[in-house]
Amino acid sequence: MGRMHNDPASLGNGSARAGSNLSQREALLELHPDDGALLRLSPTDIAQYIRLAQCRRYLRLRLLEQNTGTSFMRAWDAQPQSIPPLLTLSGRDFEAGAETEIGKHAHTSACSRDNRKARGIESDNQQLIDTVQNLLPGDREVVFQPMLRAALDGWELSGIADAIDFQRADDGRLSAFIIDFKSTTAARMEHRLQIAFYREMLDAILRPAGIECEIELGILYRGAPDDTAEPDDPKLLAQRDDALATFGVNGFLERIEDANALRRDVF
Repeated sequence: MGRMHNDPASLGNGSARAGSNLSQREALLELHPDDGALLRLSPTDIAQYIRLAQCRRYLRLRLLEQNTGTSFMRAWDAQPQSIPPLLTLSGRDFEAGAETEIGKHAHTSACSRDNRKARGIESDNQQLIDTVQNLLPGDREVVFQPMLRAALDGWELSGIADAIDFQRADDGRLSAFIIDFKSTTAARMEHRLQIAFYREMLDAILRPAGIECEIELGILYRGAPDDTAEPDDPKLLAQRDDALATFGVNGFLERIEDANALRRDVF
């Protein structure tokens, strides 16, 4: 005699199948890197993690996406939520304006995803090395949007820096000023931490090539939109004047005075 759909044995088999399916989906949420493989992460992910009050759920999802792809989302019938277009357009407009003004004051070059794809490369590491090796005393070059990739302390980090201002002094000393563009009213902690990662990554790229470089960090931010009033704060006045003098940009430039303090947060 066939079993009825509501008899205990049938219910047990259905429950087992459901449990097995759940177990398979839960397994997709676990990270199991191969022996010796580095987990991938980006400085942007860390900055967003800080901005979201150190949300561990967000960081875990980003780790999964970076290292296993998006199959776990499909299994859980979940959809990623994109940043609202107005926010990204606002940021890109400020970046584009800053790049245009900087180009009037310094020799520049730009990196892009299309260029990397055409050349069959994953990063712009070698371009950065070539740039600094070709700088003569007194030369300056600002590189926009380079993709950095480096292994740090067991992690494979990759990220796009907004700009790196390379200068070689008359005595031959090399310096790099890593700049993050932000269309915000002020620089925030997550912005500083993001470029602190870029500092360590750039050092990990240049040092094996035998290149000694003094690396500084700064955030070029827009400030309050449509605010033409003179800032009352002397610090803001100094940052505004610095942005104009260094890059020709109407905005504010915060130089990170104690980058070594941020280095402790990176490691």
